[in-house]
Amino acid sequence: MTVPCQFIVNGSIVSGRFAPMRRLLDVLRGECGLIATKEGCGEGECGSCAVLLDGALVTSCLVPVAEVHGREVTTLEGLPADDPLFAAFMATGGTQCGICTPGMI
Repeated sequence: MTVPCQFIVNGSIVSGRFAPMRRLLDVLRGECGLIATKEGCGEGECGSCAVLLDGALVTSCLVPVAEVHGREVTTLEGLPADDPLFAAFMATGGTQCGICTPGMI
């Protein structure tokens, strides 16, 4: 069974029919092609899948896509390139393999 779902990701409207319990993480990576959001633990502990949902930090591996209908999602790709967090991250050598970067930023 699928349900209609429409939401905004990084300023663009995403619309489709999804299994209601499908993880937001999988929709972001699969249908939206946004690969900065990654699965680390799949249990909401590591932060690799962190996104902003209506401005609040959530772990997208625990959010069913049906819960984002009519809401706004911001991924790492949606942050402005001149965001001071990026500069601070680079200045302190915060980069490693990249898996946990979304959660750190």
